[in-house]
Amino acid sequence: MKHKLYAMDFAFYNSLGVYNFEARCEMVKDIGYDGINFSIWNGVRWQESLLYAQVKEKYDLEVTGTYVVLNLDYPADHPNNTGILTMLENIEGCKQIDLAIQSAGRGIPKSNVAGDSVIIPWLTKALAICQKRNLELLLYPHVQFWMDNYKDAIRLCNTLQHPNLGMVMTVVHWYGENGSNPATYLKECYPYTRKVHIAGSRRSPLGWGGIATCEPADTGELDNFAIIGALKNLGYKGMFGAMMWEEGGDPYQKLQRAYSAIKGMIERADKHPHWFTHILKE
Repeated sequence: MKHKLYAMDFAFYNSLGVYNFEARCEMVKDIGYDGINFSIWNGVRWQESLLYAQVKEKYDLEVTGTYVVLNLDYPADHPNNTGILTMLENIEGCKQIDLAIQSAGRGIPKSNVAGDSVIIPWLTKALAICQKRNLELLLYPHVQFWMDNYKDAIRLCNTLQHPNLGMVMTVVHWYGENGSNPATYLKECYPYTRKVHIAGSRRSPLGWGGIATCEPADTGELDNFAIIGALKNLGYKGMFGAMMWEEGGDPYQKLQRAYSAIKGMIERADKHPHWFTHILKE
């Protein structure tokens, strides 16, 4: 089965700086990806999303999403947060917004449901814009953020029951946060999952936050082949994305390796679906 493959542009950030917009697009296209997932980090940078409208025509590349972080340690009317809503009102050439929620407010611990009463009104406002503009708002579980656990994203989706709300399956964050009970994880996330970020990972103090690494898909301890195969056995037909962070080195070579690895995993999973029964047996 053909699945679209995209590259997260995180791979282009390293100690020497950040590759420019044109270089990111050209490299991702040259490798063979169908799309690129950008990152603008916070609402102050929302105007960067205005560049997306040219990507399809200029580079023959789909913009599969853009990553942004809501942080209510800042007031809701702070540009870091209001800029996200401004982006939703103005974005063109991109239909999916990947939203990580770093904080629901000062003093609210990660994954604490007390944050829901703050987050839900904000999401309701954002979803009204998304519905008007035919955008998808995809919750992005991120280890050590308030929305640290995939169950937080599912709880919000269940509460809001909005057709424009879904989630990104961020496998490396599940692995870093706990990584247990893969069958439960995959089955609970599957109904809400609109795309899947794939990264190699190993638990290590050298990884993000001293927790786990985020490497090319064929490295580390995390068995991405089994994750992909099990997801396909559940019926997943959507996109897979190559994700890396703090890898450094040559981004072209590493994204190329990730592309070949993920493509190969999908092809082998198509041929041998019975290889993954151990993942879904829980």
